[in-house]
Amino acid sequence: MPPRSLPTDPTLILPPLLSLVESNAYSAHQKTRTTSARLISHGHPEEAILVLFEVSKALLKKGETGSGVDLAVLMLAAYDGKAEKVTDVSRGRCTNLIALCPASGNWRKTIIDASVNWTAKNGTSPAGDATLLYYIGALLVREKDFLKAEPHLISAGTRDAGRLLGEMGFEWCQSGLIDPSPYLLRLTLPFLLLSPPSILPARTTLQTFLSLLLAANPSLLLQRIPFPSSKPGEDDDEILFTSLPVANWLQLVVRSVQRAGPEGKAGWSELVGTKYRVLGRPGLRDEHVREAVQIISQQTFKIAPPRGAGGANMLGDLMGSLFGGGAR
Repeated sequence: MPPRSLPTDPTLILPPLLSLVESNAYSAHQKTRTTSARLISHGHPEEAILVLFEVSKALLKKGETGSGVDLAVLMLAAYDGKAEKVTDVSRGRCTNLIALCPASGNWRKTIIDASVNWTAKNGTSPAGDATLLYYIGALLVREKDFLKAEPHLISAGTRDAGRLLGEMGFEWCQSGLIDPSPYLLRLTLPFLLLSPPSILPARTTLQTFLSLLLAANPSLLLQRIPFPSSKPGEDDDEILFTSLPVANWLQLVVRSVQRAGPEGKAGWSELVGTKYRVLGRPGLRDEHVREAVQIISQQTFKIAPPRGAGGANMLGDLMGSLFGGGAR
């Protein structure tokens, strides 16, 4: 007697599995693992992905978080196995499962990490898919988990992410009741450490943060200083000169990097020399700011670092220190 042919159509596979979730979640989890492995081994990864997604979703809704996350990770492994491209559908499955995970514990982080890693391998950016990163960052901002939201939004690197970072920074410093300087630095500088620097989100973050800060604390604004455009046909810019030296310095830094070129070296050297000394102690340790300046000088302005400065992984170390703890 020939062996019984097992179904591969998810519309036949899913009803008994989803019914089993309600009566015996453990058995549903185990049967789904076995079924998905069979489907993949017989050349049906798409069907396996759909089965894993639907049962994972049902388990998470039922509060079986560990089992649901396990199947979600298997789904993402199946994505990797077939080099699934990042699309609205494939990304949407990830965000759907992330949304169903409770914020407490590490289960949600497991799905988030696996999702970002998949998009980094199969998307267009080595940092991960910008839309996914923005979704994760926005979710964490709504939960007031600013420290965890920060790297996701910076990695997203979009105008929307910059706007949300600026709003987050303003709330983080309690509308200016806490010195905003370290928050301005940590949310703006990382964009300028990239090669090439990411100007749009840097400017958007800084502009949004300052606009909210000055609206809540009008006395901080001392003067609006015109900043001529560097290109014919472009609208002139302006510097919001405030009583916060860090805010003034960052505005000039962003614009200097935006206009970088051989002719900009002298202005940059002046900005990070004499004018840099007005920073004092901005909250982040001074060496972090000095290292950031050195990286920008070297990468953007092609200025050789001082002898003995930095190391092979200085950028990685600096980014780690910037993201490593709350601003103080």
